[in-house]
Amino acid sequence: MSFSKKLRIRALAALGLLLNGVLIFAVVAWFVLTRDAGPRFEERYGELSGAERESAAEGEGFVTERWRLTSTSGLRCEMAVRTPTSAVEAASAVDAEPRPLVLILGGHRTGRDAVELLPPDDRFVVAALSYPYHGPAKPKGLEVATALPAIRGALLDAPPCLRLTLDHLLPRPSVDSGRVEMLGVSLGAPLAVITGALDERISRVWSIHGGGDLPAMLAFNLPEEVQNPFLGPPAKFVGGTLLAQLQPELYAAEVAPRPLVMINAEDDERIPRSCVASLYAAAREPKELLWVEGEHVGPRRQQVLTELLRLVLPRIAAGVEGGPQASSSLASPSPEALSSAAP
Repeated sequence: MSFSKKLRIRALAALGLLLNGVLIFAVVAWFVLTRDAGPRFEERYGELSGAERESAAEGEGFVTERWRLTSTSGLRCEMAVRTPTSAVEAASAVDAEPRPLVLILGGHRTGRDAVELLPPDDRFVVAALSYPYHGPAKPKGLEVATALPAIRGALLDAPPCLRLTLDHLLPRPSVDSGRVEMLGVSLGAPLAVITGALDERISRVWSIHGGGDLPAMLAFNLPEEVQNPFLGPPAKFVGGTLLAQLQPELYAAEVAPRPLVMINAEDDERIPRSCVASLYAAAREPKELLWVEGEHVGPRRQQVLTELLRLVLPRIAAGVEGGPQASSSLASPSPEALSSAAP
């Protein structure tokens, strides 16, 4: 046998071993990354072990505090809370009137600064969470691949952090522990649904510009240069595997008997209607699906988010017993209809 033939055989054998190794790794990774995340959520939640107030600022009738919370699991969370000054001053009085808590999880860039997006309203205590992300600030190119574990970890840790936030805030006399409104916006929408399913202290879940079937949503949003027969399928497989444990459809039914309200944009360029329908179908009554005009809310459309929150607040303030009426189809009421609809 010639030297060149032996070399080719060895090269083919090495390639076969490499491919087998990659296949075994992919199978193991798939099983690990797609197993039930419930035990992980509980383990990371742990118990609130520390609360450090980083800052406090008073102005225009509100006190805004920034906190760093820690869990016995080692989880670290950053949140902010805006409380009406009148509620703080009356917190120790017998006749103090506790306010509903509006808990917001928005985009990763806004984070806990989302407390500033709601119009001033002394009827509510407002809190917002930053994603517990500890990777590169703005990963680009190949750095995105190395940041994927940190990104996935931050998404999985968001529900436990939201629950720690409740542990910290609900004992306050200024907070009505029986009226907790969970608002998830865009990236935060599926995580809000998951948190609502895990924690019965949440009275109602709002999914704003969100949806289900995250692998399909990811595939829809892949950059154009990746949308080809060579890069597309692997990217979709990897992305779908990384997001498998965060599918809100796996949890949506557990929100009931508390209401789940979905608010989506008619011209959303990032979330296909099939993804919206998938999440709505997975939820049980009471549930509601409402459509408003416009495109997807994003970091450059903070005004859009502010207007959406203005539509939600009157319904929260109404305080009417009972859940919202279910939507029988993908109807598209106007924003005016949304703001005036009864809870």
